[in-house]
Amino acid sequence: MNEFKEGEVVYLKSGGPAMTITEAGSADYVWCTWFTKNNELQGQAFTKSSLTTSNPDKPVVV
Repeated sequence: MNEFKEGEVVYLKSGGPAMTITEAGSADYVWCTWFTKNNELQGQAFTKSSLTTSNPDKPVVV
């Protein structure tokens, strides 16, 4: 299982905006916050297994 830390920037594996982890405990969930395109603050809990530190929307250049 991925171990994420508060303050870390993460993305959903399925894509989407950059999010900041604001609460990370020992559970399988972390609380993330992000800003919408209209600069509105949003927040939601996500399972750790659905998150990645790599932006899936940007291809990796080799």
